[in-house]
Amino acid sequence: MTLIGCILVPLALFWLVRRPTHLYRALIFFLPFSATSIVNIGGKGIPAWMFLAALWMLRELLPELSSMRFNYPKNLRRMRFSLVLFCLVAACSLVMPIWLAGQITIESPILFSPDSELLHFDAKNITYLLYLWFGCLFALLLARKNSNRAAFVGTLKIYLSSILFVVIWGIFQWILLKTGIPYPGFIFNNSATETTRGFGTFLAAGVPRISSVAVEPSILAQVLLTTLPFVIFTSVLRFPVLSKRLNLWLLFLTAAVLILSTSFTAYIGSAIVMLTIVTAFYLTGILRFRHLLASIAILGTLMLAYVAVPPVTEFVNSQLLTKSESYSGIERIRTIILAYGYFMRSPILGLGWGSVVSHDLVMNLLSNAGIIGLISFLAFVVVVSRGLLRSIKSSYFAEEKCWKIAIALSFFTLLLINVFTGFAFVFGHLWLTVGLAMSASVLKYERPARAVAAGGGDQ
Repeated sequence: MTLIGCILVPLALFWLVRRPTHLYRALIFFLPFSATSIVNIGGKGIPAWMFLAALWMLRELLPELSSMRFNYPKNLRRMRFSLVLFCLVAACSLVMPIWLAGQITIESPILFSPDSELLHFDAKNITYLLYLWFGCLFALLLARKNSNRAAFVGTLKIYLSSILFVVIWGIFQWILLKTGIPYPGFIFNNSATETTRGFGTFLAAGVPRISSVAVEPSILAQVLLTTLPFVIFTSVLRFPVLSKRLNLWLLFLTAAVLILSTSFTAYIGSAIVMLTIVTAFYLTGILRFRHLLASIAILGTLMLAYVAVPPVTEFVNSQLLTKSESYSGIERIRTIILAYGYFMRSPILGLGWGSVVSHDLVMNLLSNAGIIGLISFLAFVVVVSRGLLRSIKSSYFAEEKCWKIAIALSFFTLLLINVFTGFAFVFGHLWLTVGLAMSASVLKYERPARAVAAGGGDQ
C-alpha cells in the first residue's frame, strides 16, 4: 500500500459509514490525481479517485439495491437512456473479437515497434468495458446529486480548489526538476502502472516536462483545459465560484502550467479554448464583431510569426514542440490511419471495445464500436447539448445563466480536445464534466414569487 493509501483507505472506510459527505468531497478533490494510487498490485496501480468513487457509488446505491427501487429525476431520464444505450452498444461490440478471431492483424500503436497480434477476445476487452461502465455510472450519479444549486456549487468549489492545488504542485515539480533537486514522486506520482510515469522527462533542449499529479503532461493539460473556459467565463462575468482573487490566481497559474507542460494537447487545446471563449463572448454580446476580428487577427499574427520568423520558429520547435526521441505526432497520426483500416474491415460494430488504440475520438469509436457506437455516442452528446441550450435560455438569474454557459463551454471544450487526443474515458475529469453538464441542463434556481406570478423572464 502506498503512503497516500495508508492515509486514505482507513479514512474513506470511516467516511463511508459515518461521514458520507466527507467521502464525496475527497472523491471530487482527488479526481485530477490520475497518477496517485492507493495500492500497487502486480505492476498495476488502483487510482485513488476510482477507489473513492467506488465507495461513494456503493453508498449512493445501497439503499436502492436493498429496496430494488431506483429513483432518478424524470428530467434526466432521456440522458440516462442515451448514455446507457451507448454502454450497451459497447458491450455488444465484444462479439466481434470472438467472431473475427484470428482474421485481422492488430499492429502495435507504438511507432517503429515490430509487434503485432491477431485479433482475439481477452481480458483487455472486459477491462476497458468495465472502465466505460464505471465512468458512465459515476456520471449518472453525479448528475443526480448535483441537480440542485447547493450541491452543484459545492462540487464546483471543491473541484476548482483541487485544480488550484494541482497547478501549484506542478510549479513545485518544475522548480525541483529545473534545479536538480530530487522530486518526491512517492507522494502523488506513486502508481506502478507503466503509463503513469510521465513526470521527470526532458525535451532535447533540457527543458523539463511536468505532469503534476497526472499520469502524463497531456492528461494534465486536458484536465486544466477543461476547467479553463469555466474559470475565464465566470471571471469576466464576475460570478466566480471561488473568490475573485483566487480565480485570478487560478487563471494565471493554469496558463503557466500549460506552457510548462510542453504538451501538444496543451497547445492545440489552448487554441480550442480561445476559439470557444471568444465565440461565447460574441454570442452573449460581451464582445462586438470588431473584437472578434481583433482576436482572429492576433491569433493569425502569432501563427504567421511562427511560420515566417526563423527565431520564433526555432524557439517554439526547440522549447515547446520537439519531444526527445518520441515522434509522438507521427505516432498519433499512425494510430488513426491504422484505426481507419480496422474500421473498414468491420464497420458496423468495429473490432470490439478496447481492441484498437487510436489517438482521436471519431476513429477510436468507429474502430472499437463501429458506426452504431459512434451514432449512439453522438446521440448522447446531442441530448445533453439540447438540454443545456434549453436550460440556458430558460435561466432567470444572471448567475445561473453564467454558470450554465460556463459548464457548457467546458463540456464542448472537452469533446473537441478528445477529438484530437483520444477518448479519455478512463479518467475522472471526463466523467465529472459530463455529469455536471447533465446537471446543468436540468438545474433550476428558485424564482421570486412576484416574478413567477408576473411570468418574468431572463435578467
